[in-house]
Parts: sequence; C-alpha cells; structure tokens
Amino acid sequence: DPKAGGDTRRLRENRPGQPPRRAMSVMDPPSPAGRRWWSVVRARYREEIGAPSSRGMLHEPAPPSLALAKQRAENRLVLDPATGETFARSRRAAKLADFEALGTGAYTYISLLHRLRAYFALLALLSVSSMVSNAYGDELADKQTSLQSWLFTGTSLGNADQVAPAYGATEFLISCIMTAYLFFMAAALRRDARRVEHKHVTPADFTVQVSGLPRHLTAAPIKRALEAALELRGPHVAITVPLHQRELILVHREIRLISERREAYSTDIHGLQAALQRNGRLSPRAATRLEQLRKALAKVSALREEKLDKAAKLAATYGAEGPTSAGVAFITFANAADAISLVKQGLMKLPEIRPEPFLCGRAAEPSDIIWENLGSTDGMARQIRGTIYMSLLSLAGAAIIGFTAYVQPKVLEAQHNHAADTFINFFGTTILISGYLVVFIVVPIVEVSLMRHISVTQKEV
Repeated sequence: DPKAGGDTRRLRENRPGQPPRRAMSVMDPPSPAGRRWWSVVRARYREEIGAPSSRGMLHEPAPPSLALAKQRAENRLVLDPATGETFARSRRAAKLADFEALGTGAYTYISLLHRLRAYFALLALLSVSSMVSNAYGDELADKQTSLQSWLFTGTSLGNADQVAPAYGATEFLISCIMTAYLFFMAAALRRDARRVEHKHVTPADFTVQVSGLPRHLTAAPIKRALEAALELRGPHVAITVPLHQRELILVHREIRLISERREAYSTDIHGLQAALQRNGRLSPRAATRLEQLRKALAKVSALREEKLDKAAKLAATYGAEGPTSAGVAFITFANAADAISLVKQGLMKLPEIRPEPFLCGRAAEPSDIIWENLGSTDGMARQIRGTIYMSLLSLAGAAIIGFTAYVQPKVLEAQHNHAADTFINFFGTTILISGYLVVFIVVPIVEVSLMRHISVTQKEV
C-alpha cells in the first residue's frame, strides 16, 4: 500500500483472467518515448532554473539552446502511424499512403516526386541512343581537357558530326511524352487531392464556395443576398465573404511574426531581471545577454511600430466602407448533406445582385487556400508573363552553356600554366552547371512572388 510506505514501483495486482505482469524496476532501460520525454523535461528545467555557476549559487535563466529548439520542433512533427516515431527516425520504409495524414498539399507534392522517378527514368532510357550517337562525334569532345566538361559537351547535340533522322524521331517522341505527362500529372494530382479530401472529415465537407461574385461590392450586400437565397432556407452555420486586401494581409502577417519575436525578447528580459533581483547580481555572460536583449527589443519594437503605421495607412486607403469583395464566398452548413446537395446543383441564383446564377462548388481546405491571392484579377496575365520569363531564362541558360563549351577549349589552348588550367576548368564547369540549374532554382521563386495561385494544390500543379 503506498500510504503504508510500500513499494510504489510495484504494479497493481493482476485482474482475474489476465497473465501475470512483472513489476517495474529502476534497472529497466527506458523506452524511446520515455527518453524523449525525460530530455524535454530536463531541458525545460535547465531553461527555467539554470545550472548553478561555479561562483556561488546564481540561478539564472539558461541561454537559448539549439538542441532544445530542435527537440521541440521535432516534437511537433507528424508521427508515423505504425511506429509512433517521426518518419526520419522510423526504421520502417514510409509508404505513399502514410503521407495522406499531412494534408493535400504535402501529399500531392510527395506523390509528384514519387511519379517523377519513373518519368525521368523513361526519359533517360529514351535519351541513351541520342547520347551515344553524339559521343561518337568529334566537333567538341576532342577540344575538352577535363572529364567534367566532356560529360557536358561530348554527349550534347553540338558534338555530333551529323544528325540522323532517327535522332529527330527520338527527340520528337521525348517531346510528346513530356507534353502528355504534364496533362497526366495535372489530372493525377487533382484526383489524388480529391481522394485524400474524401478520406477525412474536414470543414470543407460542410462548406460550399460561390464563385464569380462582383468584386466592386463590399461584403455586406453580398452577405445579405446570400442569406436571402432559396438554397439557404435550411440551417447553416456561417457565411464568409473574403475581402480583397492582399497588402494588408501580408503586413499583418509580418506584424504577427514581429510581435512573437518581441514577446520572446520580453520574456527573456523578464527572466533575467527576476534573476538579478533575486541574486543581487548577474554573471558576466548573463549581463551581456541582458544588454543584447534590450537592444534587440528596442529594434524590434521600432520595426513593429513602423509596420503598424503602414497597416494603418493601408486601412485608410479602403475608405469608410472598407475593402471590396474578393469575388468568392464560403457557406458553411450544419449538415454535410445540404452542402453536397448544393454542390451537385452547381448553381445559385442571387437576384439582388444579378439575374444570372453563380457557380457553386466544393470549397478547398482552409489550410490549402492562399487567402491573400483570392481577390487577384491578374492571375492569368501573371501566368503568361511567368511562362515568357522562364522561356527566356531557359534560352539564356542554353546560350551560356553553348558559349562556355565553345570558348573554354580556346582559352585552355592559349594557357600553359597548370594552375590556370585548373581554375579555368573549375570556372567553366561551374558556369555549365549554373546554366543547367538556373531554371530549377528560379521557378520556385517566380511561383511564390510573381504568380497569384489561390491554393497550394494549384501552385503544386
């Protein structure tokens, strides 16, 4: 009995019909979950109390710990449903279906990478004959002085002495496969997204998106027209009309991040000041950290005030009525059957706005929507501009590759210094690699900064 001073580590008596269980012992090795829990507890204790210094008992807050930050970030990761550990630590090979719990955005990205393996393997297999044919030429290969430059130029079309009709047929087949694969992948990603969405009950199962609403109206008249619609006679939870305020949303996001940093600085300063009050002094390391935190707090506070002033000026530009509609509205029903019925109907009449009906469809997941892009009207124009920019960049990369492959051998022929030859080979190889990789590096930047995708799934597609 624990109250009588008995051994509290001993398990309770077995219930009838259960196999006997062994009593726990302090010599038993802890489980992986137990070790992670104890490391977090110990790190939090050291963070709040701090280890005593060698000069007396100065209990001070511990400085920021990178190991503790990594541990806390790892604890927020999604666990493998089969092992209960993170995917990085799990010894079991992850399956594609395991990523469905991460949501549509993460799953569609992983499924895209999964399918690209077979796609690039097929393209590489079809390109072998062309590469071998190019390697038999001597237009560029005999002028190369290093293996790296030969691999880039010896197997290219510029090294071929003559181009056979079979070469053109192979390139035409590869181009057709690449074009067809784009449409196949787009349809496959949409199919995967719908399948993952239907497997889990989410807010999108109860929500309908109404599109094509007038963008010059504010939220109030659109909401009144939706509430008066015949399709909403049944019980519904809420009607949400997003507003076109992209700049204000982005500034608000910056203010939130700055405020979180400011709060963290203030918490650390408060802990150090409490230690100073309690101990009468601080260690030199803690005193230096307190001074740095005060300077950082003043800097981040000034930045926060600057962003708040910018947000106030943006809000003033919207006028007394506020920002206009983003062109869509979300209706959340109390019963999923009502949402499904309206989605199947496909149209909703709002005579107070216009006589023609508006399109209705299943809403995307809230985490999948890029809210600041909902009100953008130049999405197609930006898509065309981005495609033109990427085409010009690809042509520039090809020109850089061709120019380097032509100039580098001539420069090497004029050099008689081994060190200079090594530097020229390294520099030329770097330029060749940059010409190949520049498109892959710039595309994600353009997709985020220039394009106006309204969902993460659309951006991935």
